[in-house]
Amino acid sequence: MSITNNNFLEALENELLSLHKSIRWVGITNEDGIQISEKYRGDLKPFLTKEENEDYASHTMDRHRKRLKFQPKLGELEYALVKYESVNRAIIPINKN
Repeated sequence: MSITNNNFLEALENELLSLHKSIRWVGITNEDGIQISEKYRGDLKPFLTKEENEDYASHTMDRHRKRLKFQPKLGELEYALVKYESVNRAIIPINKN
């Protein structure tokens, strides 16, 4: 990944974290579910390890690919939200891929 892309990803993560104090973590994955960047808010203790987040992301991308077959009838996916007891996780595509 180039420095330009790294700068873009870091700026995107900072912007997303600044949207609301309840956002504690931003992770960016590629289309294969491989985590390419992540950032935590301040001194927060992560709920999941890096390996667990990568595993979660991989499964998320699998589910996303399965949802794509419904887009012709339902429209393009804008986001997916999963609510856990301790945290909400939003999956938001940032491009068409």
